[in-house]
Amino acid sequence: MFLIRNDLIDSSDQEETLIYPDHLQIFLYRNAEVIKHRCALLIQLDEYEDKLFKPTEVLELLGICEVLSHRHCFPHEPWKLKSADSLIQDLHYFLQKLKSMCIQAVYQDRLIFFQGLS
Repeated sequence: MFLIRNDLIDSSDQEETLIYPDHLQIFLYRNAEVIKHRCALLIQLDEYEDKLFKPTEVLELLGICEVLSHRHCFPHEPWKLKSADSLIQDLHYFLQKLKSMCIQAVYQDRLIFFQGLS
């Protein structure tokens, strides 16, 4: 689950959380072979470990969302998204939501925290 935080011990009420579904992580891992090295920060995230993304990593996540969206979510033909299978629609929603959280974190001078399943 992704959250916006000040630090690891920040336990303030979160207005916004974002679940990183297993099926999306598996899809990205299997289908992003060509760009896996550029998107490793997201694709190779350990679902059982907590991670606080540094400010530079938040910006990198923002770029990763753009790269993956352009690669998988019909950026030049948005009308195709409605007829795409549910996995691509889920991916599009996830990437847009994560991108929005990253932008919000940058503007608020905060960080992105991934809370693992542990």
